[in-house]
Amino acid sequence: MLGAEKTTRQRRHEKNRRYILSEAKKLIRKSGVEKFSLRKLAAICDYSPAALYEYFSNKEDILKTIALQIEKDLHSALITQGNNLDDLVALGAQYIAFAKNQPEDYLLLFTSFSSGRKGESDSPPETSAYMILFTLVSKLVESKQLVPAENVGVEEICYTYWVFLHGHVMMQLTHLKGYETDFASIEKRMLSRFVNSISD
Repeated sequence: MLGAEKTTRQRRHEKNRRYILSEAKKLIRKSGVEKFSLRKLAAICDYSPAALYEYFSNKEDILKTIALQIEKDLHSALITQGNNLDDLVALGAQYIAFAKNQPEDYLLLFTSFSSGRKGESDSPPETSAYMILFTLVSKLVESKQLVPAENVGVEEICYTYWVFLHGHVMMQLTHLKGYETDFASIEKRMLSRFVNSISD
């Protein structure tokens, strides 16, 4: 009986934790990270500010949890099956699909949170979505399927590709929201062309 009660308590705790994170996301989307506070979140959730500490240690813990959760989802969406140029194209398509399928989370991650890196000397964490791209590009360079221009390294190739993908989806999610065209066909062509342009 005691074990069953504990399991029920744990399920309730996790459900409340998910609810708090969901409301925190809504609040951040509405007001931004800078104006996010535990007091405002507690009022929305109908909790006392002190009650939130049963689930999170502080405001930074909530923000970090949200960022890591979205990053983890993006990481899971980027699946590489091999180590060739077609996989780099596929990775780009998966990135775009994630942004379109989870637009609110995508926008929240890239408009409200920092990667935390201070420069190229800070390696991306193994669990980051960027690390999947970095690893694939590194293998392509090592196998000479990608031959960078002089003074161009793996990091620069990854950054350029990421910016290319990010710019495309941000246009669709913001300035071109509601614009009707065959983006799927455009994306298929542009991804192949872009990868081919950096593989010469």
